[in-house]
Amino acid sequence: MANLEEVQPIAQENIPETAEKKSPPETKKAEQPNSLEKINENYGAVLDHREAQYDKDIEAKPEMGAMRSNLEMHNKIVLGYAGELVEAMNLPDEQRVAAIIATIEHDSGKLASGLLDHHEQGTEYAGQMLDGLEGQEFEGVTITPEIKQKVMEAIERHMNHPFLVMLNKGERFPEPKDDVDRVVFDADMMANAGF
Repeated sequence: MANLEEVQPIAQENIPETAEKKSPPETKKAEQPNSLEKINENYGAVLDHREAQYDKDIEAKPEMGAMRSNLEMHNKIVLGYAGELVEAMNLPDEQRVAAIIATIEHDSGKLASGLLDHHEQGTEYAGQMLDGLEGQEFEGVTITPEIKQKVMEAIERHMNHPFLVMLNKGERFPEPKDDVDRVVFDADMMANAGF
């Protein structure tokens, strides 16, 4: 093992003149198609719906207002994970759009209902919203009854976190059945785990 005092830096004169001094390559951050910025840009109508629903729910239950900032932070974290999962899983366009919309709406019922049934209220809210958006396009995908159904299923199936199952006296909730369900469930689980 070399003594640190014996280690000599490479002298500039020992570098051949023909060697190019290269700067590190410039790294240009590629715009991720499912980054939070792009999701905000592409899904503004869905995000606006969720925020308007939160406003209505707080108006009806003012005591829930204190929970909103935590819920907003949670939603951003979940959405960030969902964007990464959608990319990693290379989902087809319809599934990608359904997964992002379901993720945005997954906790939309949390301020209006109890912890153990917010998925039911969220499913109802998402269905109502998607009725109004039917025929509109998100990232080139038209909202159809099939996409609406998939979004509602994914919201319904996002609940099997250990804490919620424990609160539900060990009874499990509907299980994720497909990739769209898994994106919403896994993104929410990762956000709840705090890693």
